Amino acid sequence: MPASKTDRLLNRLRWLGGAGFHIQGRLSVYIDPCGVPDGSPAADIVLLTHPHEGHCSLPDVMRISKPQTIVVGPVDCVCRFSLNQLALLPGQTECVLGLNVTGTPAYSLRDARHPKEAGWLGFIVELEDGRVFHPGDTDLIPEHSALRADGVLLPAREREMPEAASLVRILKAKFALPRLREKP
Repeated sequence: MPASKTDRLLNRLRWLGGAGFHIQGRLSVYIDPCGVPDGSPAADIVLLTHPHEGHCSLPDVMRISKPQTIVVGPVDCVCRFSLNQLALLPGQTECVLGLNVTGTPAYSLRDARHPKEAGWLGFIVELEDGRVFHPGDTDLIPEHSALRADGVLLPAREREMPEAASLVRILKAKFALPRLREKP
């Protein structure tokens, strides 16, 4: 029996730990690569959510980059790299090497270190088999109610998004990675 679109999409995704993910399809896309293992595939596109440690790692981005790699994210991230740069704003969609990438707002309602005014991002990435959403380092915010995605790529640390299960329901997502654990 042929694999479903969701199965094909899941097979393209790999959690790297923390907020980092690798998407392997026609293109090799990394989101917030940090602690990327040696021998990982070179990146066509690197998406960075914000400039904090564990999200915007210069050594990791340089390790997986090639001269043609495009770094996409808020201006305070992309300006750190001598690679091809594309600064993105919340709400902006760009076609990057034939892949639609939309920046979504990412901010905290409780943590002053993540203000809305910073313009930091989450991402919706439109792949051949569906849309995946990486929320970045954010709280559950009103703007999430307008989004839809087949899958959600969640930061692993609960302090980064304690409302993760609610986000998955709001987006009507079919899956979340890493898998959500129910609270005891």
